[in-house]
Amino acid sequence: MINKVLVLACVLLLAAGLSGEDRANVSIAQRLGEIDDLKLFSDAIQAAGLGELLAGEGPFTVFAPHNESMDELSNEDLGLALKAHIVAGEAIAWPFERRTVVALAGNVITIEISRGYVYVNGAIIRKSNIDAANGKIHIIGGVIKP
Repeated sequence: MINKVLVLACVLLLAAGLSGEDRANVSIAQRLGEIDDLKLFSDAIQAAGLGELLAGEGPFTVFAPHNESMDELSNEDLGLALKAHIVAGEAIAWPFERRTVVALAGNVITIEISRGYVYVNGAIIRKSNIDAANGKIHIIGGVIKP
């Protein structure tokens, strides 16, 4: 009986692993739409016409504000405000050291460690290294100003 339960459990785990789409094979644009904490950012990306960019060839690094932070985002020039969160290329490399990168909006992004946490222009990275086929997404607790 125990062997049957173990075999069934293994089959279910294997099936669960194979049934989901490999997240490294979907674009950043698609991946943003799958993450509940980034729904507002994903909707804004689509509304600003940046979905095609983030579905294209990368690599890109996206510092995506958590839903709770999206009310801080400027709606005056939504496209520019969103491009302030997107870097062409890999912005965070390991081993990590403090660095600055330039976003698509032309603004400088400073990435640094303080008290054991990684910050992007003062906003804490809540979740890092979310893989997509064309780059990485990092969820941040704030917005980056252009």
